[in-house]
Amino acid sequence: MSIQTSLKRTSVWIWLLSGGIVLGSVYWDAQDISPGELANSHAQEIRLLGAEGCSACHGDEQHSMTDACLTCHKDIHSQINVKNGLHGLLATELVSECATCHSEHHGPDFLMTNYRSFQLAGFEKPEEFGHTGLDFHLTGEHLKLACDACHKSAFNESLQKGEKRFLGLNQECATCHDDVHQGAYGTECASCHGQHGPFEEVAEFDHTKFFPLVGSHDQLNCSECHQQETALSVETLLQRARGESSHPIAVRSCAECHKSPHSEGFINLVSQSLQVAPDQSCQHCHSALHESFSGHHETFDKILHNCSGFPLTAPHDNVSCKTCHVGFGNEKPEPIEFRSAYPGREADNCRACHGDPHNGQFEEGAFRGSDCLVCHDWHQFQPSAFSVAQHNLTQFPLHGSHANLDCDQCHKLPAPEATFATTGVSSRIFRGTPTECSHCHDDPHQGEFQEGPFGGNDCRMCHNEHSFAHSDFTIEQHAQTHFPLTGAHMAVGCNACHPRDNSQAVASDAVANVGEEPAVPHFNSTPTQCKSCHEDVHQGAFDRPGLPDVIEGRVGCARCHSTESFDTLRDITFDHALWTGYPLLGAHGRAQCSACHSPRANAGVEAGGYTQALGRNCQDCHSDPHAGQFGPTAQTDCTRCHVEGNSFSELIFNHQKDSQFVLDKNHAKLPCAACHRPVRLRDGRTAIHYKPLGSECGDCHVPTGPRAPAKTQLPSELRKGQR
Repeated sequence: MSIQTSLKRTSVWIWLLSGGIVLGSVYWDAQDISPGELANSHAQEIRLLGAEGCSACHGDEQHSMTDACLTCHKDIHSQINVKNGLHGLLATELVSECATCHSEHHGPDFLMTNYRSFQLAGFEKPEEFGHTGLDFHLTGEHLKLACDACHKSAFNESLQKGEKRFLGLNQECATCHDDVHQGAYGTECASCHGQHGPFEEVAEFDHTKFFPLVGSHDQLNCSECHQQETALSVETLLQRARGESSHPIAVRSCAECHKSPHSEGFINLVSQSLQVAPDQSCQHCHSALHESFSGHHETFDKILHNCSGFPLTAPHDNVSCKTCHVGFGNEKPEPIEFRSAYPGREADNCRACHGDPHNGQFEEGAFRGSDCLVCHDWHQFQPSAFSVAQHNLTQFPLHGSHANLDCDQCHKLPAPEATFATTGVSSRIFRGTPTECSHCHDDPHQGEFQEGPFGGNDCRMCHNEHSFAHSDFTIEQHAQTHFPLTGAHMAVGCNACHPRDNSQAVASDAVANVGEEPAVPHFNSTPTQCKSCHEDVHQGAFDRPGLPDVIEGRVGCARCHSTESFDTLRDITFDHALWTGYPLLGAHGRAQCSACHSPRANAGVEAGGYTQALGRNCQDCHSDPHAGQFGPTAQTDCTRCHVEGNSFSELIFNHQKDSQFVLDKNHAKLPCAACHRPVRLRDGRTAIHYKPLGSECGDCHVPTGPRAPAKTQLPSELRKGQR
């Protein structure tokens, strides 16, 4: 360390020690004459210590104590002179005696501005002092602040030299608050922001003169509309307001801040309807008082709705807006995507609002890409305007009775338990409706056609769509069954063989059965034997034991008869001996059937062709030409004389054995008529006289020649002739 440095340090210590001795002497000297210790703020002033310090505060012969106080407290003196500030507003008796409010000599810890000071000034507590009468009057948020929030030394026991307890603050807002405008808007912040709320609210700014801030505009920050470095910035507008710019402040239109979601065509139509400029048309429907452009206070009327291309005529005239526009009418509207809520629907695009109640059933097929109005009327969905002609474009054209049915008879609603979640369908079923008859109609045949050549139960093979009662079943189709129709059967009505059986009636609510007989014919169980339908005119004569059951594969009546007619036998030789036990010989073999079997009345298939023969005996068919000469007719055995030859004249009569008159050689040469001559009977007929005849020569021979034939009836004994 240098000698020079050591000398400097020694000098400092000597100076400090000397100052301390002087201060100590002054202090002790002051204690001898002062009524008490000074407050720290005054004790820091050396000139106030000691005997000379008394006059500095208490004055002298020419200056009062108040003058002495004001000599140091010049800012207080200024307030009193100009009648400004707290001291300038106090009563004269108070400002003329400073010690009344600010006493001294109570020690270093004494606050010279205390509760009593405020009470004497008219305030019960310091907190109640609201800057009344001062240039900076406390209001709003400032009233909530404690004094030391702004006056940092307000309650400090000791103030440093030059430090102010309440005075000395600048009333400009920027001295306490950051100036976010960085001086661009001037220093009168309160003129816009006020003291009653957050700065962001700009509570005192009077925007009404140019553009009233009401409704949704009242909630905006200034910068949202007045962006920096634009012609509409606050700085630029203030310049215009202060006359620093010659450009007038124009009221802005909605379109300057808000991008219109509406089409240009819509805006033009609205402006024409309202007779206003396009940029002034917004406020007709959207008021600044609304919380939102899409809120529930819109005043868009039905007439203007026509400008959208969707006139609100029936049935849309009584529909509320929110029914079609999502989010419309909410008390606290949520932000919505405009095109979602207002998509600009076309009047004929029903599904834009109503969706597809058919769940995509018509996305394919004949009506793919068609709108709802193809089937529905514009004014109402029900009843449908879908026509039979349109239905005929589908895979199931409507013919006959189907054309007169109500739609819901075939197209049903899903069952209540079949929800959309389980079936994917929530409306009446159209596409995919089964076209099989059995889907709508009960099977009146009770499954008769489940098997066989017509298996599959396709009713259309036999029936048309006009009526079930009239079958289209053809003879060709019948030929596929076990009973092909031939001959007269082809002309027989179906119900002749397949009658309705009321005992087997099927209860059915099927559409086609309404109004028709419920009885249903049987088909598969119909017997095929002739006797099932036809009376056996032969009364079982050809079903006797020993007769053939089958001839060339044919059974029953078909063994002899064809289906053409019962009167016509098959092209075969009828074996009369086999079937009847009566062989046809001689003339019988050549005779017509009708010679022995008389045609029945109303001869035909149903009645049977011929009657039975009268009998097997000759006299059953032939009369007795002998007039009973050979005994009673019913008992006469013709075969004793006659054979079934070509003629009755062919005899097997042996005159030698069978008569009582044996022919000799002369008589044997004679013809029978030589002895057996015709005689007239009483009823006018004639008969050959056989018996009784005389056997004596004189009975036939007389001298005068042969006896003439009798002109009279046979004698009674001839008529009664007994063998």
